[in-house]
Amino acid sequence: MTDPIADRTGTRWRLGLLLAAPHRLAFFAAGAMMALLAAWWAAIMFGDVLGRPPPWQVARPAAHALAMSMGFMPLFFAGFLFTAGPKWLALPPVPARRLLVPVALTVGGWSCALPGFHYSVGLAAFGVALAALGWTVLCLRFGALVRIGRGRDRLHPRLIAFACGVGAVLLWLAAAALAADEGLLLRALALAALWGCIVPVFVVAGHRLVPFLGGELPLLPARWPDAPLWVVLALLAAETVRALFDGFVAAWPGGMALAWPALPGALSGALYGVSEAAVALLLIALALHWLRRQGLRQRLTTMFLASFAWLGVALALLAAARAGEAFGASSWSGAFETAALHALTLGHLGGMLFVMVTRIAAGQTGRRITGDAVAWRLWLLVQLAAAVRVAGSLWPGGAGVLLPLAALVWLIATGGWALRHGRWLGKPGVDGRPG
Repeated sequence: MTDPIADRTGTRWRLGLLLAAPHRLAFFAAGAMMALLAAWWAAIMFGDVLGRPPPWQVARPAAHALAMSMGFMPLFFAGFLFTAGPKWLALPPVPARRLLVPVALTVGGWSCALPGFHYSVGLAAFGVALAALGWTVLCLRFGALVRIGRGRDRLHPRLIAFACGVGAVLLWLAAAALAADEGLLLRALALAALWGCIVPVFVVAGHRLVPFLGGELPLLPARWPDAPLWVVLALLAAETVRALFDGFVAAWPGGMALAWPALPGALSGALYGVSEAAVALLLIALALHWLRRQGLRQRLTTMFLASFAWLGVALALLAAARAGEAFGASSWSGAFETAALHALTLGHLGGMLFVMVTRIAAGQTGRRITGDAVAWRLWLLVQLAAAVRVAGSLWPGGAGVLLPLAALVWLIATGGWALRHGRWLGKPGVDGRPG
């Protein structure tokens, strides 16, 4: 993914170079926010260990879910979409200055929201609203590119634009839920943003990236080459609806039950569980088949496929949680659902993020797109953090050690990524180009 050769330009790091290209500005802001959020959560974990937890004005699970789902991923999306998007759409490059205000709004918003979670609900709501405004502006600008695009591939940009719009709407609703002090609804909106915005963008972008990683998806009939994409997106839409429905029922049980009668709990859980298990088997089979065919010759491909397989693992764990619901084993169900969410966020999204974003950063700065030792080790740290966090969910007796350990490993991985790539992004490429 990166070329270990030394920087041949000898040029000092310059803030102004962040405006040389959209990926420089957005990835730098995203990396800084990702590392900040990792440090925030690690401090909270170790505060628990030391018996000095911080005060909370917002329900802790809701604050954690919202910050870790929407706090830095949209900024990475902005760097990706305004770098790759114009190429997909056969449009001229977008000047980075057009992203400066919405990126600043997003960073400023989360910088207000984090202390607000601990000291002021109003400040938290204001911060999330600022972040929602910044993300909405970015979504509208990308949507405008999609409308005028002339490229042959219109499907992937349109799907991504739609998912990003869903995320913007949910982020505005999250700001409203914060202002109304609706903690259960806030967490449901965060989960809906995860299933309805973050994961679909990764799935669609990954599907678009497959041919550039050395092959096509295996085991597919020639007549339906995109069948897995639509199957996964349909399940993600269903998960989004379920998260929203559960959240609104928790907030207003009587009104929502009258407005939208739900299926009996056992039947609904069984339908979701069977669907999740089936898609999990499909995704894991695809990943294993391609790994056998491609081998371990290229680290980048291995990293991509292993991260991709985590989505299947997450859905399998979620199916196990539904089975626990069906049999009335609430502790079983809760443990497996928490494990599934962290397999999804740390294993799948974290791993895919390190693959995709570093691939773009390397290519755009003139480095070879091959997996060097540093990139490989940082990615392995992400995998370790995911495995430890999933184990902490499934083994409650070890959670007191495993959860802080997972937070620490994630902090080291994200901090290392931010330092390495932050240095790249503020200097000309090794080929001498500023873009």
